Amino acid sequence: MKIKARISQMHCPKYYWKMHDFGFDEKKLTKEIPEDIKKEVCEIYPLIKSGRAPNKETTRRLVELYNIIYGGSFDSRTSCSSCLETCWRGILKYHEEIKGYEEL
Repeated sequence: MKIKARISQMHCPKYYWKMHDFGFDEKKLTKEIPEDIKKEVCEIYPLIKSGRAPNKETTRRLVELYNIIYGGSFDSRTSCSSCLETCWRGILKYHEEIKGYEEL
């Protein structure tokens, strides 16, 4: 199993197992996002657009929103910089997609 974990970024040349068998497929956006989630993204965006959250509560909201929208499983209390960057980039990307909503 150790070897399989090391080469999990690849796939088996005989196709006994593939990358997507282990959940490495890219997360897809949920098709229907509720309006209250869109509103919350628009509220949190000005606080995080610089790349820094002003407090722990904003960080927690950021991670929870990311988990709801993208189906992630990050812990809302995480302080892992790469995890938080993934959440930050996901929310910024989603905000760009719903930019017109903010003006309504």
